[in-house]
Amino acid sequence: MVLSADIKLLITSIAIAVGFMAIVLGLIKKDYLTVRYALVWFATGFIFLTLAVFPKSMSFISTVIGIVIPVNALFFLGFMVILVILLALTVSLSSLSRANKRLGQEIAIYGLYLKEIQERLKKDT
Repeated sequence: MVLSADIKLLITSIAIAVGFMAIVLGLIKKDYLTVRYALVWFATGFIFLTLAVFPKSMSFISTVIGIVIPVNALFFLGFMVILVILLALTVSLSSLSRANKRLGQEIAIYGLYLKEIQERLKKDT
């Protein structure tokens, strides 16, 4: 049985999308990826799966956003998804950086407090 190029592409695209989502699930299961960030990756995988199952939808999307060639619209949307993910990760990184700085300052304060207590105990003995 000989499969046409369209069917091969459809099967390959679906396999890649499902494989991607399985990798995300595996990362969650091993606790390498939190559910908070996994939702973004699941959404990406779902969009890819939807475009793989319904390839004509890309033509509709490209017409709606005013891009003549659907492949260019796909690259544009991919670029936009990457920008959104990058922004979300940057916001998260900034928040973690502030928390890390605050924790470092608290540890320094507790260290000074501990040193003062130890000096008082030495004087009392």
